[in-house]
Amino acid sequence: LAAIGVALGIFGWRTAATSRLAHVGIGLVLAGAMGNLWDRVFIGRVRDFLHLLPGWNLPFGLTWPGGSAEVWPWIFNLADVLLLVGLGLILLHMHRADRAAAAAVQDDVVS
Repeated sequence: LAAIGVALGIFGWRTAATSRLAHVGIGLVLAGAMGNLWDRVFIGRVRDFLHLLPGWNLPFGLTWPGGSAEVWPWIFNLADVLLLVGLGLILLHMHRADRAAAAAVQDDVVS
């Protein structure tokens, strides 16, 4: 928990108050991490798996390359989805910030 507090402090210090994309991203990453940690500590295993559309099969006898005929055969963990979406938002924020900084430098050079 101390490491999370230190990371949040550094993150808050290094980002502007208007960086909503970065703040939502870090919130999603922390939500996913805390969800997985909660499950591991108090339940002993991760439990928030989703299996969408179980029992729904593809038409005409079609199958996926692995042999499954289900419409959505993949099972995934909701906390891991939050982690990945949060990291994607942070990367998008970083990309936008880099482009803005490069444009500012370019404007200074031209002026």
